[in-house]
Amino acid sequence: MELLTPREYMERNLDFLPKVVEIGFGYGEFLSFLAESEAIRVFGVDISNFSFDKARSRLKEKKVSLIKVDGYFFVKYMNAPGTIKKLYILFPDPWPKVPSRRLINDEFVRILASRVSGEVYIATDHDEYAKEIERAFTSSSCFYLLDWSLDVKTKYTRKWSSLGRSFKLFRFVNRGFNGTHYDPALISLEGRFEEVEFVRENNIVLKRMETFHGESSKRIVSYLYAEKNFSFVYYFKIEDDYLTSLNTCGEVLPPFLRVLVGGGK
Repeated sequence: MELLTPREYMERNLDFLPKVVEIGFGYGEFLSFLAESEAIRVFGVDISNFSFDKARSRLKEKKVSLIKVDGYFFVKYMNAPGTIKKLYILFPDPWPKVPSRRLINDEFVRILASRVSGEVYIATDHDEYAKEIERAFTSSSCFYLLDWSLDVKTKYTRKWSSLGRSFKLFRFVNRGFNGTHYDPALISLEGRFEEVEFVRENNIVLKRMETFHGESSKRIVSYLYAEKNFSFVYYFKIEDDYLTSLNTCGEVLPPFLRVLVGGGK
């Protein structure tokens, strides 16, 4: 097993590598199965520190790579068209009180159509979310539905089975992959700073949040970046009106942030 930052992943050009991906790997039980059964590279994506702590001991001898990054961002900005051969999303958070925060919706299905050249496997125990997932995929002309059985025991399959609850399984196959457009995440960003306060374009919002002034001409500026399925606050150093991204945790940046250095979308 190896742990990768998003920056390391992009620097090694792994966005162009054929792969199998699980988003939200939990305790790593299903990811362990994938590592043993798949012939191509396997990646696990999650944002939970708890999941990483639980999965690392189980996966330490497995041929799998773990990346701490948002699943939507990973699919859209860190994978060239068609490089994801199989994508697994088992029991995604249904966000019953805030359904707008759900990962799987029409926009995400549209992105999957250009990133996944094979199959998308989904499991959920939430009836309303299951209906929304099926509607989003079947209303797309890119996918058709097949049966699937989940034989690997995981944290949630054991939990729901012990409670006598059923869950819904989906296997959506891309019927004719033809994705071409790919504007990858930026490993870093620097250039002459444009004093941007607020931008709204194509469902993307960029808003200046705070400025921290240092000595003489130095300052730190933060921006809230948001699109339908993703939001994050990014920090930049400004010195003599020259901007440099501060991705100190190995994060990468959405390409839209080029507007901060006059680069356009």
